[in-house]
Amino acid sequence: ACKLTDVSHLGTLDKLTKLNLSDNDITSIAALEKCTALQELNIAYNKISDCAVLLNFPELSILEASHNSIVALPAFSSGATLRSIDLSYNSLSSVESMKNLQSLNFVNIDYNKVKDLSPLTNCHVLVQVDAWNNPVNAGVSALNNMGVILNYNPNYK
Repeated sequence: ACKLTDVSHLGTLDKLTKLNLSDNDITSIAALEKCTALQELNIAYNKISDCAVLLNFPELSILEASHNSIVALPAFSSGATLRSIDLSYNSLSSVESMKNLQSLNFVNIDYNKVKDLSPLTNCHVLVQVDAWNNPVNAGVSALNNMGVILNYNPNYK
């Protein structure tokens, strides 16, 4: 199998709208900074820890970044267009950076370290949050009151 480690050759593709880089050995996506037209990005099953470059993608609506080493997301602005985020199997401890995502309707943060889901209550079109195997202890009732489908284990420590 061909396992990519370097994506710098993709950095000039400024009209690219969909990119699937899943199941490689990529450690950095910083070279994609000029791919500003990206709408869908799949970087699942890699070795990525820093994803600050995501702020360069104003049209990004679908982010699949499961099975990486991501510890934090950049703070998205209220103009960000993300609708679906899968960050399962990472090392996130907070969802604070998602609080301004007004278009967000699906979040998967299964198998992370998130305790507080309350920042997601600012996401008014949110439909579902998957948070299995996280030590969640805040924000549950507020999300339930919004009618959000919340999948998590309440006794997980």
